[in-house]
Amino acid sequence: MFNTVLELLKSRNYKAIREIFMDMNEADVAALLQQFYDDHEVEKYELPLLFRLLNKDVAADVFAYMDSDTQMMLINAFTDKELQEIVDDLYLDDTVDIIEEMPANVVARIIKSADAETRKQINQILKYPKDSAGSIMTTEYVYLHRSYTAKEALDDYYNVVTANSCKMALRYLEKHTPDIILLDIQMPEVDGFETLKAIRSLPQTEDTPIIFLTAQDNVADEIHGLELGAVDYIHKPLQPQIMRMRIRTQLDLAHYQDHLEEIIMQKTEQVARVETALLASLNDLLEIRDGMTGSHVRRTAKYFEILLNALDKAHTFPDAITPDYKVRLLRGAPLHDLGKVGISDNTLLKPSRLSPEEMEFMRQHSTFGGQALTHAVEIVGEDSFLSDARDMAYYHHEKWDGSGYPKGLAGEDIPLSARILAVADVYDALTSQRSYKDAFSHEKAVSILLDEDGTSFDPRIMQVFRQITDEFAQAKASFSSEAKA
Repeated sequence: MFNTVLELLKSRNYKAIREIFMDMNEADVAALLQQFYDDHEVEKYELPLLFRLLNKDVAADVFAYMDSDTQMMLINAFTDKELQEIVDDLYLDDTVDIIEEMPANVVARIIKSADAETRKQINQILKYPKDSAGSIMTTEYVYLHRSYTAKEALDDYYNVVTANSCKMALRYLEKHTPDIILLDIQMPEVDGFETLKAIRSLPQTEDTPIIFLTAQDNVADEIHGLELGAVDYIHKPLQPQIMRMRIRTQLDLAHYQDHLEEIIMQKTEQVARVETALLASLNDLLEIRDGMTGSHVRRTAKYFEILLNALDKAHTFPDAITPDYKVRLLRGAPLHDLGKVGISDNTLLKPSRLSPEEMEFMRQHSTFGGQALTHAVEIVGEDSFLSDARDMAYYHHEKWDGSGYPKGLAGEDIPLSARILAVADVYDALTSQRSYKDAFSHEKAVSILLDEDGTSFDPRIMQVFRQITDEFAQAKASFSSEAKA
């Protein structure tokens, strides 16, 4: 079912996906969506899109069946209205269970989205203060006044957990993440400075605000604490009201930072969606113009992905093939034949072999595509995936020995992306039927490619290609099965 929904998603057949969801129970839908979250090959922004295809009357139940990581990812993607609809439809026990697994910033959004009665019930069950979702960790033995511990001063306003030693604090922090930590410098066995270092070494608390409580008026200690990562110092004795105000300030700052990160993430996902839509539209344009070219683009992109992953695994170009580079290339590869939109129908759609003059004109598609993408790069900058798409469009017909086109580049003067794509492109051309030729078998195509090792193709790339020809064959077979279906 996963593969079916994935293919429907790629083709943007949302109606069919919605119909599949309607025929499944909530637990199975949750398990299916969980697969999309766990699959590293799937773009993460796809999961919220799929969730939004659910009928509203089952969405909350599906959400309750998911694990906490997936729930948190969806919560971060939801609008306030969407989150409110989910919370309103959840059973109270489910809401409480979810809250206990979430970090503070997410908890704050959940409780904010609940209605007044639900919010009151949540706070009563979890022993949170009225209209609050915060938690503070402090030390029981820290005195603000003769009659006040930190816990006593804050209990009416926050959920306060105490720890009497560094060891106890770290044990608690392994399973819980408070909104803020109050830390005394004078502590038994391990002082506050060393405790702060230990807390900062934990991934879940590396950014948690930490405030030092101290009876010492020592500027050097304050500087040292701030250098280690403390956000503020509170000197004793101090009025509880002032203490609460300074804590509130740090919590507000943390909330603002979380909100800012959320906005940045949303904008980043929005840009990714726009890029994906652009690619889909351009590929659709190619297919409308020439269905054969559109199919070639999809197949070539798959062969390219197989070869690129194999080169990465073999560490053939370790300095060049980074995770970011791979993402850029995989997004840009489908645009390599963009220039064919500039080829006349008489040439592009000719049902017989091209004349020498027509072939020369057809070869200009690489220049047309490269020039068009060059203009795009001038607008968005070289750090965009479009710069890699430009290189592949321009140079995927260049050859290792310099006999290719359009510029007759040779060896490593040809961009690496284009050298990799050239292998995938030629393999598909050889194994595809044309009006003027039959399709070669996989074995025949591989033989032809290997004969061009060091002539048309980079020897280092071909060395890896030799080892993965079976993967090309499997991909080719899958495309053949799809065509028959």
